[in-house]
Amino acid sequence: MTAPYKFKYEPYTKVYASEDWTKSALDLLGGKKLSEDFKYTTVGIQVLSGLICNATGSSVLDFATKHLFLPLEINPPKPIRIHTKDVNTLLFLKISMCMAG
Repeated sequence: MTAPYKFKYEPYTKVYASEDWTKSALDLLGGKKLSEDFKYTTVGIQVLSGLICNATGSSVLDFATKHLFLPLEINPPKPIRIHTKDVNTLLFLKISMCMAG
């Protein structure tokens, strides 16, 4: 999947410092042109996370546990609560959580 973004360099600290990571990631969409080139972005996982949370009503971890970890007999990771202002940690790279409002 490709999508036009409004940034040249990924503003992930802005996203992870916001109150709603999914909304902040979606607000970055809308660049000037759609490219066929794939551009990896770490904030893209927040869009997927938001879709899963809104569609299923469960956290990404609960969804992954039920549909991925348990069927594969993998012990699911323990939940980690990431507070919005604690973005200086790199925990967001390990787990994506549903930010309940």
